[in-house]
Amino acid sequence: VLNKTLYENGKPVAPRKIKNFTIIPNSKRVISYLKEMGFIIIVVTNQPDVGNGLVEKKVVDQMNQMLKSNLLIDDIFVCFHSQKDNCNCRKPRTGLFEMAHNKYNVDKAKSFIIGDRFSDIEAGFNYKIKTILLGNGYSEIQKVKPDFKILNLTEIKKIIWK
Repeated sequence: VLNKTLYENGKPVAPRKIKNFTIIPNSKRVISYLKEMGFIIIVVTNQPDVGNGLVEKKVVDQMNQMLKSNLLIDDIFVCFHSQKDNCNCRKPRTGLFEMAHNKYNVDKAKSFIIGDRFSDIEAGFNYKIKTILLGNGYSEIQKVKPDFKILNLTEIKKIIWK
């Protein structure tokens, strides 16, 4: 959602090198808007390439630090497990959401998840918060329907406004 997605063989992949990590230009403006509205900005992300041995954890940590340095992000919660691991933190499970809730006392009734994957939307559904799908979900299997759909991050203002 906040960084440019790369593609390999027509499938979306996370960047595996710092030089390929690009923050989406409108991200700063949108997050600033949400912060002005009083939202806590928490990133919840699956990073299975670490668990699969395709990228080092320190590289993902550097990317997350770049996000925090350039955007008004309060915190980042990461699942580094492989898709094969049976962990509670990997979306669409809600372990990372529960960790964020415990740390920040998140008000679920006023919370949204903005995701570009259907696993994000399913995680929001499982955690019982409003869901916003950015884009088309990369032609993935859709198990649940998002509450809202947007094609550009700036469209968030149509859903969340002062």
